[in-house]
Amino acid sequence: MRTRVDLHKATERAWTVLRHDLHRRLDEATRGEAVWPFLIEVEAPERDEAPCAPYVQVMADAEGLRAEVSSDHYLHPRYWLDPAQADVLARAGWEAPDASCPNHWRQVTAGRTAETADAIVTALREVFGVVHPAFLVDALDVVADDEPAVS
Repeated sequence: MRTRVDLHKATERAWTVLRHDLHRRLDEATRGEAVWPFLIEVEAPERDEAPCAPYVQVMADAEGLRAEVSSDHYLHPRYWLDPAQADVLARAGWEAPDASCPNHWRQVTAGRTAETADAIVTALREVFGVVHPAFLVDALDVVADDEPAVS
């Protein structure tokens, strides 16, 4: 007997798992309980090159934690953002690149970690068109069968 898989449901579940894991890890980081930085990259041939494939990173800075989404400054030309994509980032709360940061960025603060996790998923899904977390590298231990990996 064949098992039917609802691809839409499985995909939404995988993004929910990633969003939850991001929220948890960001929350831990704001309390000083996690090791940083971390990097999530889109699996693509340009991933190990400069210019590169899209990525999201979180690192410590003078203000605490900063999340960044790759900008045209670092992206391979095939991934350059059009005005509609930049607008999606702005609506999700990402600041435009400026003198302080060449990437799109946002500060990660306690109490707003769920919002930041949502913004990261929005960048990956809606801006860069990643269809499933399985197409990400170093995606916080989310594995292809949609179950969080056990450490």
